[in-house]
Parts: sequence; structure tokens; C-alpha cells
Amino acid sequence: MKDTFFGIALFVLSCIFISCKNHENVATEIPKVTLSEGLYVNQSLLEMIVDNTLLWDIRRLGEQITILKGDTIEVDNFIEKGRFHFSYTNDSVISIDPLLYGAKFSFQIKSATELHLNDTLNYKKGETQSFVKSDKSFMQLLNEKLVAGNYADDKSKVKNTIILGSDGSIKNWNYTGYELCIAGDCAEMPAFPANVILLKTTDGLEFMVYKVEKKTAGRYLTLYKLEAGSPDEKGNMALTGDSVVLKNIY
Repeated sequence: MKDTFFGIALFVLSCIFISCKNHENVATEIPKVTLSEGLYVNQSLLEMIVDNTLLWDIRRLGEQITILKGDTIEVDNFIEKGRFHFSYTNDSVISIDPLLYGAKFSFQIKSATELHLNDTLNYKKGETQSFVKSDKSFMQLLNEKLVAGNYADDKSKVKNTIILGSDGSIKNWNYTGYELCIAGDCAEMPAFPANVILLKTTDGLEFMVYKVEKKTAGRYLTLYKLEAGSPDEKGNMALTGDSVVLKNIY
């Protein structure tokens, strides 16, 4: 009888032990997403932007982030860039420290190539922004979406194919490069709400307002020249009436 009792007890303990081990195995079998180092761009922001979206009027926290070695993340909004410490809250969430712009925010690791931003400043209703790993910078992707391409200036006597590269370069024109103004002082130069492009010359920079239009004859990029304003004042540059119309010839 005693042997039977000990046998039953041993059997029960064995079952409990095996059950616990199985639970442990289940727990350890949950895959931990490995955070991949590299550049991540704000895909949600890119998807919000269409041809004539006012770039400076979109709420944002950052255009791109870079996961560096160790526990450092670099946040870049193309006005300022900062590096911050991050820590793992659990297997799939990293929190940023210290607070950025008074907001506590974190990234949820969706996969090795995608992070979802959650913050308490801009997205109080639980909205998120998706950052995806990319070989190209946010500005390159934005250029590709809005203005990069091959163009013809029908008014020009010299019939060159003007090439606006996604890297901000310009070929076969009076300008050597360009940059879309997405925020900062350059966005406040015109005396009216508009998108601004900075055109680079050998002598410096020229500010213009740009507009992208799809017409029956094709897609056009129109550049409007601005009057010279006071460098110490913002919002005082009006249109001169001169414009350059470029037809996208792909």
C-alpha cells in the first residue's frame, strides 16, 4: 500500500515537472525579434505626401532614424539631429531616453526591417508611424516621389534634357543641385503658404516656389521666382512673376 502511494506521488510529481518543462519550452520558443542596425525612413509620412502637399504643414516627429551599434538611436528631421539612449522594455519594444520634445515615445519592433513609432506628443489617440529599413534616405525617396526625373524646358533655346537626380543633383542646367525645403526657416521665406525648393548655383542658393501639376499633356514642374527679401525677416518674399515650366519627359 505504501509502495502504491509513493508510486502515485512520484507519477504526479513527474507529470507536474514535465508540464512545467513544456511551459518553459513554449515560452522559450517565442521568437525574439532582433533589432537590425541601419537606416529607417518614415514610410507613413511618405505615404501622406502627394504632389502639392505643404511639406512644412505635416505633423511629424522625425523623417528618419538610424539604429547604431550598442544602445544608441539617431533621430533626424533634417532641421536638427540628435542621438539618444534606448533600452528594451520587452522583447519587441524599445523606449527612448531622455524624453524628446517633452514626449515619451517608443518603437515597437514589428520585424527586423520595420519599427512602429508610438509617442505621447503628436499621437495621443494611439496612432502610429511606420519606419522601414531603407538603403535610401528619406530625402532621396521624397525627391523620387515629387520632382526627380528628366525634364524639357520648352522656352529655352538650348534643348537639353534637364536631369533632376534623386540625390539632389542637377545636370544640363544653370543650377548644380537642389533641395526640397520640408521645414525650418526656408519654409517661412514666401509671403504666402507654399512649397519651397533651394536651387544651388556656383555663387550660392536661390529660393523658388515650386508646384507639381498633372495635365493632359503630361506632368509639369513649375518653378516661381521670388523677390529678394530682407535676410532678417521671414515671410516677406513675394513672387516676381517670372517662372520656369519644366515638362517631365521620363
